[in-house]
Amino acid sequence: MILMQCGFIALTRAVAAFDPASGYKLITYLNFPIRNVFREALGIFTSRRDLLAQCVSLDEPLPGADDLTLEDMVPDPAAEDDMARPLESAYQAELHAALEKGLSELPAGDSEFLRLRYYRDMRRRDIAAATGKAPLDVTRGLQRGIHAMRAARRRQYYAAFRENIISVHGYRHTGLSAFEQWRGSSVERMAEILAIRRRYFEQVNAITRRRRKFIRKYSNE
Repeated sequence: MILMQCGFIALTRAVAAFDPASGYKLITYLNFPIRNVFREALGIFTSRRDLLAQCVSLDEPLPGADDLTLEDMVPDPAAEDDMARPLESAYQAELHAALEKGLSELPAGDSEFLRLRYYRDMRRRDIAAATGKAPLDVTRGLQRGIHAMRAARRRQYYAAFRENIISVHGYRHTGLSAFEQWRGSSVERMAEILAIRRRYFEQVNAITRRRRKFIRKYSNE
């Protein structure tokens, strides 16, 4: 799992530097990123003296690509942002339109609660104050709205965005910093959280069963 995460990090760095117009394959750009990521994961760091002894010119050609240099591997954050911003804006507009299509079919109150909660990131008590509703009504309206948005009839509106959202957000908290914090991958951490929740609900259910048994016993008397 750790090696897969390292490979993903190296691949993202290579993709950031990849230029399709150069005519070279993506694997040509993958050499240095994958070497550096695995060295970082293993904790292999050279000293200041070693770095100075091993430094090379950015004009040095890449192995197997004589007309590409190390300088071509240095990403330009400003150029990346300029290219990504219009695409991201168009994507967000399409996703917003798909969500609004589903929200338009909900009761007005439930759709308003969802917009305030997830569009404006308002807390439930703030939503209650803004709409003049009780906090419990807001909670129930949000639950109804989410359940209705997940219905198969409305799910088809935003099904096209599902794979992209999973591929983008599914790798969050899976890097080296997350591993150092949790001493495990995000998958292992989620499995641990689910196991804790499962034990908690098992205990709650056991207490509920004993309580019901107690009530039935003394109600019959």
